[in-house]
Amino acid sequence: MDNKEVKYDGLDVFLAAAMVICGFLYWDFGVIATAGGITVTMFTAYICVIAGVYLRRRGFRQNRRSLVCLALIALMAANYTIFDAVTEQSLGIIVMQTVFIYWIMATTKTSIAGDLSAYVIGDALKQIIIVPFANFFKCPSALARGSKGRRTGGVMLAIIVGVCITIPVAGFVVVLLSAADSVFGSAMSGVAKIFKLDWLEYLGELILGLPVAFYLFGLIFGDASEEAGGRDKVSRESFDRRAEKMHSVPVTIAAILMTVLNVIYIVFLVLQASYLFAAFRNVLPEGMTYAGFARSGFFQLCLVAVINLAVVLCAQCFSRKVGGELHHVVRVETAVTALFTIGLAATAFRKMYMYIETYGLTQLRVYTSLFMIFLVIVFVVIGLRQLVKFNGTRIVVAAGIIMFMVFMYGNIDGHVAKYDLQRYEAGTLDLMDESVMTNLGPAAVPYLYDAYGSMADGADKEQIYSVITGIHKNKDGSIEYSMPANKSWKNWNLQRARADKIADEIK
Repeated sequence: MDNKEVKYDGLDVFLAAAMVICGFLYWDFGVIATAGGITVTMFTAYICVIAGVYLRRRGFRQNRRSLVCLALIALMAANYTIFDAVTEQSLGIIVMQTVFIYWIMATTKTSIAGDLSAYVIGDALKQIIIVPFANFFKCPSALARGSKGRRTGGVMLAIIVGVCITIPVAGFVVVLLSAADSVFGSAMSGVAKIFKLDWLEYLGELILGLPVAFYLFGLIFGDASEEAGGRDKVSRESFDRRAEKMHSVPVTIAAILMTVLNVIYIVFLVLQASYLFAAFRNVLPEGMTYAGFARSGFFQLCLVAVINLAVVLCAQCFSRKVGGELHHVVRVETAVTALFTIGLAATAFRKMYMYIETYGLTQLRVYTSLFMIFLVIVFVVIGLRQLVKFNGTRIVVAAGIIMFMVFMYGNIDGHVAKYDLQRYEAGTLDLMDESVMTNLGPAAVPYLYDAYGSMADGADKEQIYSVITGIHKNKDGSIEYSMPANKSWKNWNLQRARADKIADEIK
């Protein structure tokens, strides 16, 4: 089927041209670098509308799963218009693109098993790699051939190629003529000021956008057309065969590894019980500071949890089965490892609580705490899965989605600023460093403004003023201005607009 000649119609030409525009916007709107604000929302709306129209015209209707995916995409896309959070939105781009790929698969019903299960690994391989790249060069083919021999596609491709060639050549000629004749140069300078366009930059974005266009066209066309390549590369049967071959590691190896690890955890907990569980009694071990006690324990236990997850997954995926089921020894060892990990995580959380009580909140402390909560959920599911059969993948994915929505819409930077400033006003915490306030970004500005209005004149008030306005007063009386962020309509969002308004009010 992959070698069969593909016939394109006008709808394919429409999708190909729309994806070329999409590839250009991907770079121009700063989607890849999360430099966009409202433009990320606009870009997402554009590509979803184009893909939705194309799939509907091909006879595909939205179903329950695809509508859930579309709702998640809409929620994540709206976040870029509301909030200004670099870390959350950087990860949000990756997750949103993943959900978009799954949405296409859910709409066309091309998943391996038709539901969230362990087969999602095969779906990811097929949808992210095989189908898009098997149809990667069908985008220019669709533009070139058009519908039933008509020249529509050829004309559109010729226009795109012509523009790419013409812009640099014409620009070079204009530069030469401007140098040769001052009148012509003045005229061209005036035209440039009117349009204010950086044509070379746009040309670069168009060229860089072509691989994006080819990939997206390959994905959507590949799932929607029976003539597309790569559709049959991964099936339920082939996935089962490969999965069965993976279960080749003797049970003894997995049992020895997990038994040794569990014995180490038992010895560790017994020998260090007074040290580890001192956190639950709010007792600080002798010779330890709160920072050293909480931070070292928390991040080390986080790493242990990640290692345990890797060991458990390897044991589940590679250990040899007996009668189509995992050996009972592997299941027992997995349940014990999960139980120990949950206990260590509880200890780590308590130690982090002591750390926050003493030194306040930071972004990293919130991020790692959320990650550990998710790991605990995963290990609870893993442990229960050894006792009762149920769809653990669905629960983990659902929990991950909920946690990620909390991550994106939790306004973490704002709440960090609110908590630390409330502690500062209560006299239980020192004021944040200026660099910390600045890193919190526009989300912190409303809370900084409230604190600014309630405090007496002094160094702290002057520091908050400098963070909000970007105006720094030196000891010699001179004034320095912080370099403002590259602001434009492309990275506009409500949180940044509110911060700018507050800055204008107190200048």
